[in-house]
Amino acid sequence: MKPFSQFVGIIFLALPTLGSSQSQCFKEFLDLGVQAYNREDFQGAFANFRAISGCDQLTTNQVRQMNEWIDKANKGYADFMTKARKDAEDARDRALNALDEAQQARDEAQLQASISEANRLAFIASQEVEKGNGNDALVLAYRAMDLTRKHPTPSILLSFGNAIDASYGTTLAGHDQDVLSMNITPDHQAIITSSADGTVKIWNPEGALQHTLSGISSYCSKVILAPSNDRFLAVNADRKVSVYSLDGKILASTPTQNEEIAALAISHDGSTFATGGRDGQASLFDWQGNLIASLNGHQAPVNAVQFSPDDSKILTVSTDKTARMWRRSDGTFISTLQDPAGFIYQAAFSPDGNRILLASSDHFAYLYDGNGQLIQKLAGHDAPVVCAALSINHVLLTASLDGKVMLWDQDGNHKVTKSAHEQAITLAGFSPDGNYWFTGSRDHTVKIWTVEGTLKAILNQHLGAINDIVFSPDSQLILTASADHTAKLWDLAGNLRMNQDAFQGEVLAAGFTSDGNLLWSCSSDGGAHVVDNPEVLFAKLTEHPVLPDERQIELYHLNGQ
Repeated sequence: MKPFSQFVGIIFLALPTLGSSQSQCFKEFLDLGVQAYNREDFQGAFANFRAISGCDQLTTNQVRQMNEWIDKANKGYADFMTKARKDAEDARDRALNALDEAQQARDEAQLQASISEANRLAFIASQEVEKGNGNDALVLAYRAMDLTRKHPTPSILLSFGNAIDASYGTTLAGHDQDVLSMNITPDHQAIITSSADGTVKIWNPEGALQHTLSGISSYCSKVILAPSNDRFLAVNADRKVSVYSLDGKILASTPTQNEEIAALAISHDGSTFATGGRDGQASLFDWQGNLIASLNGHQAPVNAVQFSPDDSKILTVSTDKTARMWRRSDGTFISTLQDPAGFIYQAAFSPDGNRILLASSDHFAYLYDGNGQLIQKLAGHDAPVVCAALSINHVLLTASLDGKVMLWDQDGNHKVTKSAHEQAITLAGFSPDGNYWFTGSRDHTVKIWTVEGTLKAILNQHLGAINDIVFSPDSQLILTASADHTAKLWDLAGNLRMNQDAFQGEVLAAGFTSDGNLLWSCSSDGGAHVVDNPEVLFAKLTEHPVLPDERQIELYHLNGQ
């Protein structure tokens, strides 16, 4: 369609013949213009309306009509062009949307094809794990993960974790009774296990036994690695605490205690350690085994000792239903934490050391300041309070055998109550970042909650009692240990990421190394297990190992063998 400017100089070839009436000239051009206008030929309409001006002796009314129709033709043309542009833009948008939809369809088809192939590889990998072919399983499972980096399915995640365990997992076998604790040095070069069989064993990273230390107490078989990571403490059967080097040599020992040692703790600065005895006495020592102070005052066994975060104080807890505060520098008594009328199940400092929380069998929890002065008696539970925890975000948690969890602020003001489980809660605590908390119950389930009290995930694949629950250092994974002979690794969405099921007894304890790169578990069958964190290892695997023959994989797919 030509612009109007090309029509301004039109020579009126269609003018009526001389002698025709002027009214006939006006009528003919007007009719032609209206007809063109009605069929949306606005250029033709404009030309005919403009041609009227060539008719002689036009009346004022005819001039007015001509101008009105010229304006209408101009407006019609402008509206037509606007609509044409919009139609063109709409057509372009529809074409682009069609292209986008086609691309999305292709992407979705590719994604589904990748997921399908990844699920196939993950299934074969799981079969290889069952056959004991850990290396082949890892190769296949890694390919499955690589195909679905942004969209791994739960089965693919589990397949990769189990393949990691089958290929990289190390089993430490050698104890004759329950393995009760494990320590791994930050450089991963030494692994220390302690057992109810009265021994401590030191292993290298490959799981080879390096040293066996005998004569260890079966009453307190806890082993603690020093902050310097070059020595550790162990309680001996002769009622001494000895300092051992990583090659198993005794570096120092304390004097013999009057009765068995029931509790052991190291100060955060690593310069001292404290013990609690069945005779009701707590003691403070240096690393040469010299007694710094005797902390006397309890009337029954001291079953827990701990240092405040700044190491200025020592908290002792006894079966005499009291907790006492002592000055670390010289052992001077500071205060008795008043009021608990029942057995103290748990005592904890806040991360900043300004609060202490006690969980008691009298159905209450007790909140104190950093010097042991009572702030608030926390009421609301209908059964013994067995768990007490304080987060880095100044949130307090109490959990009870009544199945309830209660959250409080640092001044003891109630915030949230959750009926978390139908059966008794036995374990509860916070993630390292303070954004989540967990509960473990006699109903064999673990639940993960946001700090506000919203249920995040239910971990419900254990078939026995939950013995331990621990978050990874980055708060993204959860490791659980159970009486069902398994340890399981989960993510925050509740996906099972690894299932360790080769134990012959209860899994008693589990944990992560301080860097989160390794996870460990120990069992009542006398064994312990160490394996790489699958998330960390996947990040390190930047090149594909050599895959088994693709034809062999296809045969696996067809006949399952």
